[in-house]
Amino acid sequence: MNSALSDSDSLPTSYCTPEDVEETIDYPDKYDGFDRFRFTDVSHPSRRQVCRMIRSNEDVIDRRMRRSWRENRVKDQVLSINTYWHDENAWRTDYYLQGGDYIQLRKDVRPWDPSKGDKLELRTFNHGWVDVTDIVRDEGRNKDGRVAWFDYPYGKLYIRTRWMMQKYNAVRISYRYGSDIEECPDAINRLCSLMTASQIINMQMFNIKMGMGGDITSIKEAMLSAWQEEMNSIWSSYQRSGSVHSMLR
Repeated sequence: MNSALSDSDSLPTSYCTPEDVEETIDYPDKYDGFDRFRFTDVSHPSRRQVCRMIRSNEDVIDRRMRRSWRENRVKDQVLSINTYWHDENAWRTDYYLQGGDYIQLRKDVRPWDPSKGDKLELRTFNHGWVDVTDIVRDEGRNKDGRVAWFDYPYGKLYIRTRWMMQKYNAVRISYRYGSDIEECPDAINRLCSLMTASQIINMQMFNIKMGMGGDITSIKEAMLSAWQEEMNSIWSSYQRSGSVHSMLR
């Protein structure tokens, strides 16, 4: 992934850096010895502001793509069991075949590691919690008496235990998700750079700095239109499903 940034005041980013955005806008000028066309602590927007914009756009990309190429953290999320009705109806076939009842998490769960803050608790009858973090199996079906195991790519946590007779709000879990086997693609880097660059050139300070008092409206509109077309192409190529239009009336 594109790592973030050397400046101590900069916020960490994953999909692109302020330097990527500078290049997208065609800011860098080797003849400029005063860094007037780079993002610094005193630029408008400042480097820290640009980092905030990048991080916000990373969230938008993850949400729209329904996947992530960076590490995200979920803390103390309370979830219910999806398949517990089998037990309520005294039918345990799926329970034993699948290795337990499952709870749906975000896809691409990172490998379980308590040292990084991963934690699993089960609700007890008296509305307390019992910590079973250390008896979670890394992967595979429950063949060695472990309480739970993960299907990492699909984000499913299987639990096989008779301790827990709750269905709703049965589990409290902290975990990490986001692909750790695929680097951030160049197209996602480009998309995040374009999104941030588009926001910047729509700022009034960009007109003042780059227009130098002149009218740059037509140039800016042409640039934004070309960028939007490129962004739409990337969105459509990466999104797994689009809108469905029914012909029934």
